[in-house]
Amino acid sequence: MGHRPALPDTVPVISASGRVPGVFYATGHGHLGVTHAATTARLMGDLITGAPPALDLRPYSITRF
Repeated sequence: MGHRPALPDTVPVISASGRVPGVFYATGHGHLGVTHAATTARLMGDLITGAPPALDLRPYSITRF
């Protein structure tokens, strides 16, 4: 399977940047990246367009670090 990007807490980042307007993150899915791709794409679309996301994205925020 090889190396896949993952974060220390194993929770991906799906978030707008806390510092730079117009920068968005979708990373750290580990070995579930392909499995979660469609859901992440939908959530990112909501973030980018300003639509309310279907999930509470606070647990996935880049600012948790």
